Amino acid sequence: MPNEENISAHTIYILSAVELEDVMACTHELCARVLGAQSTVVMMWDADLEQISEHRMFGSMVTEMTELAEAIQDVDGDLLSRVLTSTDTPVSRSTGDIRVEFIDSRLINKMDAARRLSILEKLGTVLTLRVFFKGVLSALVVISGPDLPSALHTQDLVSGAPIAVALSRAWEMKELQRENERLRSQY
Repeated sequence: MPNEENISAHTIYILSAVELEDVMACTHELCARVLGAQSTVVMMWDADLEQISEHRMFGSMVTEMTELAEAIQDVDGDLLSRVLTSTDTPVSRSTGDIRVEFIDSRLINKMDAARRLSILEKLGTVLTLRVFFKGVLSALVVISGPDLPSALHTQDLVSGAPIAVALSRAWEMKELQRENERLRSQY
């Protein structure tokens, strides 16, 4: 059962991390402690390339989450972009926004049906958290566990956490570091 502890304790923790890998780990820690997630995969969305550019797995079901992440990354680029960026309601343009729902079957349809069923059975409930910052998708966080709260309750629990700000800023910093290294290598 999820631990509905105060989200403010995690706010300082997640905002104090600077490196992308650390922010991803903090995101998992928050999902594990507040939501009861056993496994988490954090996938960074590159809005310029319209694809997932980097991801990290955390938790106890790494093998199954790896297969799930690979299946999501194998989805056709246009379909992946449409599934991840479309919303029924407007996304906040001034702050971070998180949309929580059960995993969209279109994201894992390319998997062998028997294997997909086996993985989903082992993982328990699988939810996706689409993380938007200033109206733009910045990350997809997939969480799993047998005792996850409903999507709506999960939305309520994580809405106060600065996941969007932390992930988008860490991603921006990572991109700037890569560009800096690329420019230095040209000297």
